[in-house]
Amino acid sequence: MGKKVFIFVYVGLIAALAVSFVLPAHLKINPSSITLPADGHSRASMQIQVDMPFLRAQFFPHPKIETEFVQGSEFVQLFPEGEVRLNHGTAQFVVKSRAVEGQAIIRFRIHNSTPQELRVFTHTVSKDSDSTGIPDAVKLDSYSDREAFRRAFAAVAEAQASQISAQWTPEARTPSGLVCFAVREALRRHTSVWNASYRLPSPLASVEKYNFPTTPLGQILFRTRPGAFFVRDQGDGTFAENANAEELMSFNAVQIGRDLKNALQGDLLFYSSNDKGDTRIFPMIFLKVPFLQPDGNFDWVVYVNAAGQIIKTRAALKENRGAADLLPVASNRRFLGVYRLKIVR
Repeated sequence: MGKKVFIFVYVGLIAALAVSFVLPAHLKINPSSITLPADGHSRASMQIQVDMPFLRAQFFPHPKIETEFVQGSEFVQLFPEGEVRLNHGTAQFVVKSRAVEGQAIIRFRIHNSTPQELRVFTHTVSKDSDSTGIPDAVKLDSYSDREAFRRAFAAVAEAQASQISAQWTPEARTPSGLVCFAVREALRRHTSVWNASYRLPSPLASVEKYNFPTTPLGQILFRTRPGAFFVRDQGDGTFAENANAEELMSFNAVQIGRDLKNALQGDLLFYSSNDKGDTRIFPMIFLKVPFLQPDGNFDWVVYVNAAGQIIKTRAALKENRGAADLLPVASNRRFLGVYRLKIVR
C-alpha cells in the first residue's frame, strides 16, 4: 500500500511538473515604451517581471531571458548584452541611445512564454553647444569612442599606402579625399569582414555612438561653410559627402598649435603651397606610430602628394629628403599648424 501511494505521489509530481512546463509564463515589461534623445549617451532603465507556474519556479528559479532586436539596432543599444537570467522573478535592462533618429523594437521571451516587445523612439537633437558648426549628436563624447575613431582613422589612411581600398574611388584619391575616406571608414561598424579587408595586425574596435552611413547627418558628414549648426543646414548644402582641404581646415577641424608634440594620433597637419599661404592647401594625417611595421619612432605621417602618390614617411626625415618646406615646425611658414577634427575635439 505504502509503495503504491509513493508511486502515485511521484507520478503526480512528475505530471504537475510537466503541466507547469506546458503552462505559459507571463512576461511584463515596465515601461513598454521609451523615448530618448538621439545623442549617443542618454539612457533609460526598464524591468522585466515574470510570473511562472509554481513548480516550475521552484525547480528552475533563474530561467534565461532571450532578447532579440526586431528592428532598430542602429538606433539603440541594450545592456547587459549576452545571457541574462531572472533573479527573484525580475531582470533589469538599460537602453542607451545612439546618435541617430529612429525606432527600435526589442523582443523579450523565456521558454514557453508569449514574447513581449519594448519600443524605443529616438529623436534628433539639433544642439551645437560650442557653436563649432558641428551638432553635438555627431561629436564623439566618450573617451573610448574618440580613441576607437583615432586608431581606425589612422589605420585606414596608413593601409592605403600599402594597398588602395576598392571602396576609395579613383576620382576621390586626393589629399583631402584621403581624409574624408578615412573618416567614413573609421565610423563604420568594424566587423570581422571589415577588419580582414584592411589586413591589419589586430582588429579595430568600432565607435559605439553611431556608425556610418547611419549617422545623425546621414552620409553628409563634412561642413562646407562657416557658422553654428542649425537644422536647416542638413538640407541646404551646408554639409556634403566630401570637403576640400580649405573646408576641412576651416570648418571641420580646429587648430591646436604649431608644435608636433601636441599632436595626437589622427590629427591633421596642414600646409600651404607657398610662403604666403594664399594658394593651395593640403593635409597630412598624423599616424604617430604606424600600425604596420612600427619602428619605435613617433612622427609618422601619410598623405597624397601633388602627383597623386600616397606617401607614408616620418615627418622628421623630410629635411633629409630635400623637403624642408614640409617640416612641421613653427619656423616653416608653409606649415599652417596641427589641427584636430571637431568630432573628436
